[in-house]
Amino acid sequence: MEANEAAIREKRKNCVSRELIIALPDSYKAVVMWDTMFDPDERVLCLYINEELSSLFLSVSELRYETLPLGVKNDDGSYKFEKAEDTEKKRPYPNGREWTESVIKRPLRKQNSFREKILNIYGGCCAVCDISEKSLLRAAHIIDVAKGGSDNVNNGICLCVNHEVAFDKGLLIIHEDYSVTSEVNIGIKSLKIKLPIDPRMYPLSSNLTKKKINLCRAYNYM
Repeated sequence: MEANEAAIREKRKNCVSRELIIALPDSYKAVVMWDTMFDPDERVLCLYINEELSSLFLSVSELRYETLPLGVKNDDGSYKFEKAEDTEKKRPYPNGREWTESVIKRPLRKQNSFREKILNIYGGCCAVCDISEKSLLRAAHIIDVAKGGSDNVNNGICLCVNHEVAFDKGLLIIHEDYSVTSEVNIGIKSLKIKLPIDPRMYPLSSNLTKKKINLCRAYNYM
């Protein structure tokens, strides 16, 4: 039941009907007849339930597979499984706590290089306020790389931590003419962002437009 609920929760390829599992006796043990790796992040188990349901499939992560109880088939056809306390020791979290696994795939990018360029062309200062402490500055992408944005400097603005979060959430709007607006008090020091000396390094107005459209879709405003 636990492994099957995890498969449903983690949106894996194969799972078993909840109703079928609930209908089984509490002491029932489903046996893995064979298993295979169809994906590096997923192992598919072929379960034996009974003669009518002998080919049910369940997908689990490799880590969860390693925590399943081991069993030995006796000469009379019955199975002897390891004790529950031994199985519990193999779990990644103690005290019977459940867990969820997921695989997050992000575009690989040279973040350090992008950060250095952005901080340099903005003079090591937030474009919205006076913060110049390097550890508090971020090279904020206008269009996130995961959504098709580039690591080109025209897709970045130097912002402090607070203003980066505000920019991402739409609390701070940077318009196509580089003016800034906000309906809350978030420490804006100027009516326009501070721009790089070289106009070729300016943020792309088209990206700022896309940013506002994306915010409108995400937060249903503007």
